[in-house]
Amino acid sequence: MSRDREIIEIVSRIKDQVNDSLSFKEAFSKSLIPSALVRYDGTWHSVNAALCDYLGYTQKEILDLDWPTLTSKNDLESDWAKVQECLEGFRESYQINKSYLHKRGENLPSHLFVTILREKELFLSQIIPTKFVECKACPILKH
Repeated sequence: MSRDREIIEIVSRIKDQVNDSLSFKEAFSKSLIPSALVRYDGTWHSVNAALCDYLGYTQKEILDLDWPTLTSKNDLESDWAKVQECLEGFRESYQINKSYLHKRGENLPSHLFVTILREKELFLSQIIPTKFVECKACPILKH
């Protein structure tokens, strides 16, 4: 293979990766599902507008916090245990019922879906209000 052809293939792969990344960023930011990219230590890497609306914070306010601060104390231990299982390689994802704390102080019963993104050293977290999850027809939930 010629050197020029190798360079063209490398540039093409880089363009594909950039396009994939841009597509994800656009889908993430425009999603109506409250979503976040979370660092391994529990701090937010990025959050979408739907999450800010759901929890009642501005993006700046929420980025100054971490998810344990916004989680009901009753749910912290079980959530951290599942995070640890992901970090130790025992699982790639999990889902859990838990309550988040709205800025006004009210509990928000929710169903959390988490997937570890090892190559990015992040978790993708998506939150669905429990009132929407209770629909028996929802095929993605394990009852």
